[in-house]
Amino acid sequence: MPNRPTIALLCMLCLAIGSVVAQAQAQSHSISPQFATILQAQQHRDAVLDAAKHSTTWLRHDCPGASLAPLEGIKVWKWPEFDAAGVPIAGDWGESVQASGCGFTRVLNVVTTVRSPGALVTGPLAPGGTRADPILQRDASRYAFAAALLHSPGCKDAFLDDTEIDHNTDPRPPDAQLAGPARLERWSIVACGRSVAVEVQFLPTASGTTVVVHGL
Repeated sequence: MPNRPTIALLCMLCLAIGSVVAQAQAQSHSISPQFATILQAQQHRDAVLDAAKHSTTWLRHDCPGASLAPLEGIKVWKWPEFDAAGVPIAGDWGESVQASGCGFTRVLNVVTTVRSPGALVTGPLAPGGTRADPILQRDASRYAFAAALLHSPGCKDAFLDDTEIDHNTDPRPPDAQLAGPARLERWSIVACGRSVAVEVQFLPTASGTTVVVHGL
């Protein structure tokens, strides 16, 4: 069997802690009236759609006639906090939009961050079904692109087109001492017109989240 390029990254401790905290909060929190007001506001809904349109996947497929439909559900990495006047002062959460048209369908993900009191900023995340938080996405993508570009030496035109969870493969390495469930994702990167599949393993340990990338 040919060897596959493998790149490993040990993320900072706070990433693993943040993921665990977010999961715990998701079980104990409910959407407050103030948070619901933000999510339902037309200004925020417009910001979500605008951020989705800035996804590289959307831009590179170049389909002006495609439709965008908000999807139900949110991912909360830091539950919103509000001051006494109801002004948001902290928070990070994700929402998704489905793009359909011109023969392709993609889930476009976006993140909203409370940058300062009352100031919400919404921007694009990696597309598809990835469960990685924004920081892990940023760090893992550097290594995923490096692995993909090994198949296209000299290519300077690459973008992340889609991601999905691999539910059919056990992502846990033999004898691994992990602090939580491991996860295997498949990221599709288009490099100079060629689609390259990259496996991305997320392995939570006591000292951080290790990301292992295999170029296929």
